[in-house]
Amino acid sequence: RYEANPVVAVTNVHLQDVTDKSLPGSTLKGTYKLDMSKPAARAYVNSIVSQFAKWKEDFIKLDFVGPGGGNLPADNREEVHQWHEAIVRSGRPIWLELSNYLSIDQAALWRANANGWRIENDIECYACGRSTDPAVKGHLTDWATRVASRFADVREWYPYAKAGGWNDLDSLEIGNGEKDGITPTERQTMFVLWAISCAPLYLGTDLTHL
Repeated sequence: RYEANPVVAVTNVHLQDVTDKSLPGSTLKGTYKLDMSKPAARAYVNSIVSQFAKWKEDFIKLDFVGPGGGNLPADNREEVHQWHEAIVRSGRPIWLELSNYLSIDQAALWRANANGWRIENDIECYACGRSTDPAVKGHLTDWATRVASRFADVREWYPYAKAGGWNDLDSLEIGNGEKDGITPTERQTMFVLWAISCAPLYLGTDLTHL
């Protein structure tokens, strides 16, 4: 934990010495930005990836990365690069995913350093979860406000999708029956868009009840 202020592996520097508390980290709430101008910050990223590689992890997601959308005005470009470099050094082919709603102005950089990058906001319909309308309450997504926009938004990202890195349209909220919040035809259409876009196919469902 940050408050424990541990020593960064293979250094004599403490974690709090390589963070900037005036800026948010790449996860919403309660995190601080790594100061990548300090060598020990890179050593910290290396230590995390090294441990993940020892555990034989296959997937790392960095959330609220910027420049881009999301809820944080973050600029994590150098940090993303260091995660990529750390994965290469680890010798394990770990998939690096970036989220969320990234800036297409930086698409070449995302592609150079990651395997996937979110081009849109969350697919989940948070308003549905808060709704008092029994017709929509508890629905995981919504066609009009969450799914349909991706058909237009993915167009400008097509040139960046190729072997090694792909445009991420977020999870597929299918397989939950009526709780999906979209009709069977909409589910099929959604899956087709993800498939023809070569987007990662993450299922937002309980696999034991699929």
